[in-house]
Amino acid sequence: MKNTILTLLMGAFISTTNASVLNGLDAEAGLKFSTSTLSKGLILREDSISADVFVSTEAAGGNVAVSVGVYDVDGGGTDTDLSLSYARPVNVLGQDLVADLSYSQLDSAWGGFDLLSLGTVYPLGYADLSAAAWTEVGGDNQLGLQLGLSKGFELIQEGLVFVPFVETNFADEYTAIEAGVTVSYDLGAGRSISAKTAFKDNDADGAGSLDGSWGYAVAFGYKF
Repeated sequence: MKNTILTLLMGAFISTTNASVLNGLDAEAGLKFSTSTLSKGLILREDSISADVFVSTEAAGGNVAVSVGVYDVDGGGTDTDLSLSYARPVNVLGQDLVADLSYSQLDSAWGGFDLLSLGTVYPLGYADLSAAAWTEVGGDNQLGLQLGLSKGFELIQEGLVFVPFVETNFADEYTAIEAGVTVSYDLGAGRSISAKTAFKDNDADGAGSLDGSWGYAVAFGYKF
């Protein structure tokens, strides 16, 4: 079922963007090492090296994007995460926002699952507030709400950006929090490096559970 849904979405992406693929296509690729990878507050995998590709283009009054991440996981084996999203401007009660609808197929240490999410970001001035409602597709159809606060600061020198953040998830069966900071530096010519450290915790039972641990990640990216 989940493969059928993703095939239909990919078909819609290809047919919608076919005319504009050569006009306004953006592509990025990167390599990353992470001590822990999370989704909606649950840990998917530990100690992984990944290769990531992100492609987007303007279509149907918004922006359509596909991202693929392939992970070499600790202990052998490979995980693959795939996401398809569509974002477009909307006006809600006189406020101009961007709505983002995404569908993801994710691998994890306990098996694969799919997520459907609808969210937006609201600028507060002192920080950006993000909110997204999400649900598992198939499985136990768990529902959740993700809320986050973040703010970017360019410090010390041009191109060096610090982004402190906090993100919470409230689901049917658990609550989760992640708080930390990411640091990125623009090397020029489409190249960038970044690092992240964060405290992660949830009260989930069994698969995906965390017990108040710190995680770290470093990455190199290239924008074509």
